[in-house]
Amino acid sequence: MAPASQATNTPTDLAALSRGPVGAAATVDVPRPSRRWRTRVLVPAAVFAGAAALLLYSARGLLVRPTEVRVVPVVVKSVGLDGRQSADGAASPVGPSVQAPGWIEPEPYAINVPALVDGVVRDILALEGDPVEKDQVVAHLVDDELRLAARSARAVVAERKAEQARALAGIEPMRAAVTIAQVERDTMKDEAERKRDLVAAGGISAGEFSRLEIRLRGAEARITQARSELAAAEAAAEQAGAGLETANALLAEAELRLSRCEVRSPASGVVLTRLASPGTRIAMTSRSAESGEMTPTLLRLYDPAHLQVRAEVPLKMAAMIAVGARAELTTEALVDQRFEGRVTRVVHEANIQRNSVQFKLTIERPSPLLKPEMQVRVRFNPGVTDRAEGNAESAGGSSFHLLLPSSVLVDLDGQRARAWVVEPGGTAGEYAAVLREVTLGGERDGEVVVLTGVRPGDRVISAPPASLRVGSRIRVVGETGVSKAPTDSQ
Repeated sequence: MAPASQATNTPTDLAALSRGPVGAAATVDVPRPSRRWRTRVLVPAAVFAGAAALLLYSARGLLVRPTEVRVVPVVVKSVGLDGRQSADGAASPVGPSVQAPGWIEPEPYAINVPALVDGVVRDILALEGDPVEKDQVVAHLVDDELRLAARSARAVVAERKAEQARALAGIEPMRAAVTIAQVERDTMKDEAERKRDLVAAGGISAGEFSRLEIRLRGAEARITQARSELAAAEAAAEQAGAGLETANALLAEAELRLSRCEVRSPASGVVLTRLASPGTRIAMTSRSAESGEMTPTLLRLYDPAHLQVRAEVPLKMAAMIAVGARAELTTEALVDQRFEGRVTRVVHEANIQRNSVQFKLTIERPSPLLKPEMQVRVRFNPGVTDRAEGNAESAGGSSFHLLLPSSVLVDLDGQRARAWVVEPGGTAGEYAAVLREVTLGGERDGEVVVLTGVRPGDRVISAPPASLRVGSRIRVVGETGVSKAPTDSQ
């Protein structure tokens, strides 16, 4: 134990651990690091130059003045055309087409098959897609209570008939009583007339003649009473007849309600939607979620031979389409078929969210494979309408077309050309120039019909400068071809 304690208490000699002075012979020559000018100068300079270039590119709108141009709006007019032929000799289209999405629906609307009485559905005899005929039974309601009500109504009718028979039977005795009373009165009156002269001659006493007159007045009173009883009997018979009519009406109502437990189709068609199932409670008033009741419509039908399309047309193109315009319909379900349509009416309420107007088109000769709610693509031909087809000779082929002055077109080559179109830019009041390919139709008085490439409301640059490039920043200073052209600078 002693050596361990002694080792622990021995102090450390720090002087022995320190480094002594280094002599001249032991000096080490360490070279200085080389100067790296590429990393210290070139890299910061490149970063600074890139930042400056990015800043200049972001502020180019403030440094480069936009090109000022005047524009010509694309307008829609009704004109007559001298038909221009295409390269293969066929006549080119007479006007621009408008395409829009749509979906198929029954024309003019779906047919509801309602239950006409309150009750509970016992069974449904037609399902979705089943064809039904007019007056065909498509559902049954539970009718136990209504059968009992009809039996009770029949019993009431029988009771009212018996009452009427009794009332009618009581009339004849009353009439006989009136006749008997009249005979008695006439007999007494004749006797009183013959014995009146005998009183003066002393043939009979005055008292006897006075009693005869009293009996005569009694006979007249019995006639009045008999007539009154006859009137009462006739009134009772009339009342019994009215009661019988009421009972018959109640019986007819009960039988009608009972017959309505057989729900019949009001028209022929195909079941579009089934809205009820066995056990559903039908209420004729209003739907109640708590009670599980529903409105009385059980099925909805449609006629496969009468279908229409509801198309969503953008507002900027809606002015080109009128009632009677022809259209071509396609659907992904029948990719190899095309269907003809005709605009029948315009829904007079625009969709503010989609910025569109709905048009309804009847489908001519629809295929049995077309179903409601199928999506279709509608290609309108605004220049082709039933009215235009019927009056082609008298109107000279007049229809609606997109027109532009021929002077605004560049690289004109037959039916092909290009036009500089103004599109909105990133800065308010400034736009970008876009070069579009356009297809031309006929021409009239220095204006050409544009079939594709521009839309109604587009603005085409008039007399574009030679320095104009795709994407160049431009500023519209006015319009040509209009009476008063508001400028963007105003």
